[in-house]
Amino acid sequence: MSTATTHQHEETRFTLRRWLEQAKCTGRQDHYLGKRRSPRFQWQTYVQVEVQNSNGSVEYVYAKTKDVSETGLGLIFRQPIERRAKIRVQLEDETQAGIVSGTVMHCTQTVGTYIVGIICDHAVAA
Repeated sequence: MSTATTHQHEETRFTLRRWLEQAKCTGRQDHYLGKRRSPRFQWQTYVQVEVQNSNGSVEYVYAKTKDVSETGLGLIFRQPIERRAKIRVQLEDETQAGIVSGTVMHCTQTVGTYIVGIICDHAVAA
């Protein structure tokens, strides 16, 4: 693994831990574990997302967080996001700097929105 990739994984891990601590203070824990590696905590805030699709195109969209765990995020989008797309998530509030990178694992249509599950890069590398 390259030094740049290692640094990116460390930044993702650090940022995700910070976000998880915020969620633990303000949100409820989801006790369903099923296939999950770690518990999720409800957390709602707005984020900016860079999406790199399989055809190489990049788009920038806004989303709202649904939940956060040690290994990933649940996000709510207004449009579908391609499964396996590479993403980078940043809080809209720049005082909470940090970027989380990962891969879209699923995109589920609901009434008027799409729930997207993200596994973070550091979780895949572990």
